[in-house]
Amino acid sequence: MHQLHPDKSYLGLVFFATLFIYSIHRIIGIKRLPQADSDGRYGIIYRFQNHIIIYGFIGLAGLLWMMTRVGTNTILLLLPAGICSLLYVLPILSHKRRLRDINYIKIFLIAFTWSYIAIIPILEDAEASYTWISFIEKFFFMLAITLPFDIRDSRIDKLTSLKTLPSQLGNSSTYKLAYTLLAIAGLLFCYQHTTGAVTWSYAIIYIVTAICIWISCGKKSDYYFSGLLDGTLVLRGAVIYLVSLVIS
Repeated sequence: MHQLHPDKSYLGLVFFATLFIYSIHRIIGIKRLPQADSDGRYGIIYRFQNHIIIYGFIGLAGLLWMMTRVGTNTILLLLPAGICSLLYVLPILSHKRRLRDINYIKIFLIAFTWSYIAIIPILEDAEASYTWISFIEKFFFMLAITLPFDIRDSRIDKLTSLKTLPSQLGNSSTYKLAYTLLAIAGLLFCYQHTTGAVTWSYAIIYIVTAICIWISCGKKSDYYFSGLLDGTLVLRGAVIYLVSLVIS
Protein backbone atom coordinates (compact mmCIF):
# COMPACT_ATOMS: atom_id res chain seq x y z
CA MET A 1 0.00 0.00 0.00
CA HIS A 2 1.33 3.43 -0.89
CA GLN A 3 1.88 5.62 2.12
CA LEU A 4 -0.49 8.55 2.34
CA HIS A 5 1.04 11.90 3.21
CA PRO A 6 -1.55 14.59 2.41
CA ASP A 7 -0.08 17.67 0.77
CA LYS A 8 -1.89 20.52 2.51
CA SER A 9 -1.18 22.94 -0.34
CA TYR A 10 -2.59 20.51 -2.88
CA LEU A 11 -5.67 19.87 -0.74
CA GLY A 12 -6.11 23.63 -0.32
CA LEU A 13 -5.83 24.15 -4.06
CA VAL A 14 -8.48 21.53 -4.76
CA PHE A 15 -10.75 22.93 -2.03
CA PHE A 16 -10.68 26.51 -3.30
CA ALA A 17 -10.96 25.42 -6.94
CA THR A 18 -14.03 23.36 -6.02
CA LEU A 19 -15.57 26.30 -4.12
CA PHE A 20 -14.98 28.55 -7.14
CA ILE A 21 -16.36 26.10 -9.72
CA TYR A 22 -19.41 25.14 -7.69
CA SER A 23 -20.26 28.80 -7.05
CA ILE A 24 -20.16 29.56 -10.76
CA HIS A 25 -22.16 26.43 -11.47
CA ARG A 26 -24.91 27.41 -9.03
CA ILE A 27 -25.25 30.98 -10.29
CA ILE A 28 -25.25 30.05 -13.96
CA GLY A 29 -27.39 26.97 -13.44
CA ILE A 30 -30.21 28.77 -11.61
CA LYS A 31 -30.49 31.32 -14.41
CA ARG A 32 -30.85 28.59 -17.04
CA LEU A 33 -33.76 26.76 -15.44
CA PRO A 34 -37.22 27.35 -16.94
CA GLN A 35 -38.43 28.13 -13.42
CA ALA A 36 -36.96 27.95 -9.94
CA ASP A 37 -38.33 25.51 -7.40
CA SER A 38 -39.27 27.95 -4.65
CA ASP A 39 -39.77 25.16 -2.14
CA GLY A 40 -36.59 23.23 -2.82
CA ARG A 41 -32.85 23.67 -3.15
CA TYR A 42 -33.16 25.83 -6.27
CA GLY A 43 -35.26 28.28 -4.35
CA ILE A 44 -32.55 28.46 -1.68
CA ILE A 45 -29.90 29.04 -4.33
CA TYR A 46 -32.05 31.75 -5.89
CA ARG A 47 -32.56 33.56 -2.58
CA PHE A 48 -28.87 33.43 -1.60
CA GLN A 49 -27.27 34.28 -4.94
CA ASN A 50 -25.31 37.17 -3.45
CA HIS A 51 -23.79 34.90 -0.83
CA ILE A 52 -22.79 32.38 -3.48
CA ILE A 53 -21.13 35.12 -5.53
CA ILE A 54 -19.06 36.05 -2.46
CA TYR A 55 -18.09 32.39 -2.00
CA GLY A 56 -17.01 32.35 -5.63
CA PHE A 57 -14.67 35.31 -5.13
CA ILE A 58 -13.28 33.68 -1.98
CA GLY A 59 -12.71 30.50 -3.95
CA LEU A 60 -10.95 32.35 -6.78
CA ALA A 61 -8.72 34.28 -4.37
CA GLY A 62 -7.81 31.12 -2.49
CA LEU A 63 -7.19 29.26 -5.74
CA LEU A 64 -4.78 31.91 -7.03
CA TRP A 65 -2.97 31.98 -3.69
CA MET A 66 -2.63 28.20 -3.51
CA MET A 67 -1.30 28.10 -7.07
CA THR A 68 1.76 29.95 -5.77
CA ARG A 69 2.32 27.24 -3.15
CA VAL A 70 2.35 24.17 -5.39
CA GLY A 71 4.83 23.24 -8.08
CA THR A 72 4.43 24.16 -11.74
CA ASN A 73 4.29 20.47 -12.61
CA THR A 74 1.26 20.00 -10.36
CA ILE A 75 -0.52 22.92 -11.99
CA LEU A 76 0.18 21.50 -15.45
CA LEU A 77 -1.13 18.10 -14.38
CA LEU A 78 -4.30 19.74 -13.08
CA LEU A 79 -4.99 21.59 -16.33
CA PRO A 80 -7.13 18.82 -17.91
CA ALA A 81 -9.34 18.71 -14.81
CA GLY A 82 -9.48 22.52 -14.66
CA ILE A 83 -10.44 22.88 -18.32
CA CYS A 84 -13.03 20.12 -18.01
CA SER A 85 -14.52 21.80 -14.92
CA LEU A 86 -14.76 25.22 -16.56
CA LEU A 87 -16.36 23.81 -19.71
CA TYR A 88 -18.75 21.91 -17.43
CA VAL A 89 -20.16 25.14 -15.95
CA LEU A 90 -19.53 27.89 -18.53
CA PRO A 91 -21.95 28.17 -21.49
CA ILE A 92 -19.25 28.83 -24.09
CA LEU A 93 -19.88 25.93 -26.46
CA SER A 94 -22.07 26.22 -29.54
CA HIS A 95 -25.62 27.47 -28.84
CA LYS A 96 -24.42 28.65 -25.41
CA ARG A 97 -24.21 25.11 -24.12
CA ARG A 98 -22.05 23.70 -21.35
CA LEU A 99 -20.42 20.28 -21.41
CA ARG A 100 -23.01 19.13 -18.87
CA ASP A 101 -25.76 20.04 -21.34
CA ILE A 102 -24.64 17.28 -23.71
CA ASN A 103 -26.75 14.15 -23.38
CA TYR A 104 -25.44 11.39 -21.08
CA ILE A 105 -22.02 12.99 -20.47
CA LYS A 106 -22.62 14.76 -17.15
CA ILE A 107 -21.84 11.98 -14.68
CA PHE A 108 -18.87 10.77 -16.71
CA LEU A 109 -17.31 14.25 -16.56
CA ILE A 110 -17.78 14.35 -12.79
CA ALA A 111 -16.31 10.87 -12.33
CA PHE A 112 -13.35 11.61 -14.59
CA THR A 113 -12.49 14.92 -12.95
CA TRP A 114 -12.58 13.68 -9.35
CA SER A 115 -10.77 10.42 -10.16
CA TYR A 116 -8.08 12.27 -12.07
CA ILE A 117 -7.57 14.77 -9.25
CA ALA A 118 -7.31 11.90 -6.75
CA ILE A 119 -4.47 10.09 -8.56
CA ILE A 120 -2.26 13.12 -9.24
CA PRO A 121 -0.50 12.85 -5.84
CA ILE A 122 0.63 9.28 -6.65
CA LEU A 123 1.66 9.79 -10.28
CA GLU A 124 5.34 10.28 -9.50
CA ASP A 125 5.65 7.47 -6.94
CA ALA A 126 3.37 4.71 -8.20
CA GLU A 127 3.86 2.27 -11.06
CA ALA A 128 1.82 2.85 -14.20
CA SER A 129 -0.30 -0.27 -13.69
CA TYR A 130 -1.12 0.74 -10.11
CA THR A 131 -2.05 4.25 -11.24
CA TRP A 132 -4.39 3.03 -13.97
CA ILE A 133 -6.17 0.52 -11.73
CA SER A 134 -6.46 3.14 -9.00
CA PHE A 135 -7.98 5.59 -11.49
CA ILE A 136 -10.50 3.04 -12.79
CA GLU A 137 -11.46 2.01 -9.24
CA LYS A 138 -12.14 5.62 -8.27
CA PHE A 139 -13.91 6.29 -11.58
CA PHE A 140 -16.37 3.42 -11.02
CA PHE A 141 -16.88 4.44 -7.38
CA MET A 142 -17.68 8.00 -8.47
CA LEU A 143 -20.10 6.80 -11.14
CA ALA A 144 -21.84 4.61 -8.56
CA ILE A 145 -22.51 7.45 -6.12
CA THR A 146 -23.33 9.97 -8.89
CA LEU A 147 -26.07 7.92 -10.57
CA PRO A 148 -28.53 8.55 -7.68
CA PHE A 149 -27.97 12.29 -8.23
CA ASP A 150 -29.05 11.84 -11.84
CA ILE A 151 -32.18 10.07 -10.63
CA ARG A 152 -32.90 12.88 -8.18
CA ASP A 153 -32.45 15.51 -10.91
CA SER A 154 -34.61 13.68 -13.45
CA ARG A 155 -37.43 16.24 -13.22
CA ILE A 156 -35.11 19.17 -13.89
CA ASP A 157 -33.31 17.30 -16.65
CA LYS A 158 -36.66 16.61 -18.28
CA LEU A 159 -37.51 20.31 -18.21
CA THR A 160 -34.23 21.09 -19.98
CA SER A 161 -34.62 18.14 -22.41
CA LEU A 162 -31.37 16.58 -21.17
CA LYS A 163 -31.10 12.84 -21.70
CA THR A 164 -29.44 10.87 -18.89
CA LEU A 165 -28.88 7.22 -18.06
CA PRO A 166 -31.88 7.12 -15.67
CA SER A 167 -34.14 8.62 -18.35
CA GLN A 168 -33.18 5.80 -20.71
CA LEU A 169 -32.66 2.86 -18.35
CA GLY A 170 -35.28 3.66 -15.73
CA ASN A 171 -34.65 4.15 -12.03
CA SER A 172 -34.57 0.47 -11.08
CA SER A 173 -31.98 -0.47 -13.72
CA THR A 174 -29.93 2.61 -12.86
CA TYR A 175 -29.71 1.54 -9.23
CA LYS A 176 -28.66 -1.94 -10.30
CA LEU A 177 -25.95 -0.36 -12.45
CA ALA A 178 -24.77 1.69 -9.46
CA TYR A 179 -24.45 -1.44 -7.30
CA THR A 180 -22.60 -3.24 -10.11
CA LEU A 181 -20.12 -0.39 -10.56
CA LEU A 182 -19.58 -0.24 -6.81
CA ALA A 183 -18.89 -3.98 -6.68
CA ILE A 184 -16.38 -3.75 -9.55
CA ALA A 185 -14.64 -0.85 -7.84
CA GLY A 186 -14.42 -2.87 -4.65
CA LEU A 187 -12.88 -5.84 -6.45
CA LEU A 188 -10.32 -3.59 -8.12
CA PHE A 189 -9.36 -2.13 -4.76
CA CYS A 190 -8.97 -5.60 -3.22
CA TYR A 191 -6.80 -6.59 -6.20
CA GLN A 192 -4.43 -3.72 -5.44
CA HIS A 193 -4.36 -4.01 -1.65
CA THR A 194 -3.79 -7.36 0.03
CA THR A 195 -3.16 -6.00 3.53
CA GLY A 196 -5.89 -7.32 5.82
CA ALA A 197 -6.53 -4.05 7.66
CA VAL A 198 -6.85 -2.09 4.43
CA THR A 199 -9.11 -4.64 2.76
CA TRP A 200 -11.47 -4.94 5.73
CA SER A 201 -11.58 -1.19 6.24
CA TYR A 202 -12.51 -0.59 2.64
CA ALA A 203 -15.02 -3.42 2.69
CA ILE A 204 -16.84 -1.47 5.40
CA ILE A 205 -16.65 1.71 3.27
CA TYR A 206 -18.17 -0.04 0.28
CA ILE A 207 -20.93 -1.61 2.37
CA VAL A 208 -21.78 1.76 3.92
CA THR A 209 -21.77 3.36 0.45
CA ALA A 210 -24.07 0.66 -0.93
CA ILE A 211 -26.47 1.27 1.96
CA CYS A 212 -26.37 5.04 1.31
CA ILE A 213 -27.19 4.45 -2.38
CA TRP A 214 -30.05 2.12 -1.40
CA ILE A 215 -31.50 4.62 1.09
CA SER A 216 -31.33 7.39 -1.53
CA CYS A 217 -34.15 5.70 -3.46
CA GLY A 218 -37.10 8.09 -3.45
CA LYS A 219 -35.27 10.82 -1.52
CA LYS A 220 -35.07 14.40 -2.83
CA SER A 221 -33.39 16.20 0.07
CA ASP A 222 -30.23 18.01 -0.95
CA TYR A 223 -28.97 17.55 2.61
CA TYR A 224 -29.01 13.78 2.15
CA PHE A 225 -27.29 13.79 -1.24
CA SER A 226 -24.74 16.55 -0.66
CA GLY A 227 -24.23 15.56 2.97
CA LEU A 228 -24.41 11.81 3.37
CA LEU A 229 -23.95 10.41 -0.16
CA ASP A 230 -21.20 12.87 -1.07
CA GLY A 231 -19.83 12.28 2.41
CA THR A 232 -18.75 8.77 1.39
CA LEU A 233 -15.83 10.48 -0.37
CA VAL A 234 -14.73 12.00 2.93
CA LEU A 235 -15.19 8.61 4.59
CA ARG A 236 -12.90 7.00 2.00
CA GLY A 237 -10.14 9.51 2.58
CA ALA A 238 -10.43 9.50 6.36
CA VAL A 239 -10.39 5.72 6.68
CA ILE A 240 -7.48 5.09 4.33
CA TYR A 241 -5.46 7.84 6.03
CA LEU A 242 -6.08 6.40 9.50
CA VAL A 243 -5.28 2.87 8.35
CA SER A 244 -2.04 4.05 6.74
CA LEU A 245 -1.01 5.58 10.07
CA VAL A 246 -1.80 2.39 11.96
CA ILE A 247 0.12 0.01 9.66
CA SER A 248 3.07 2.33 9.00
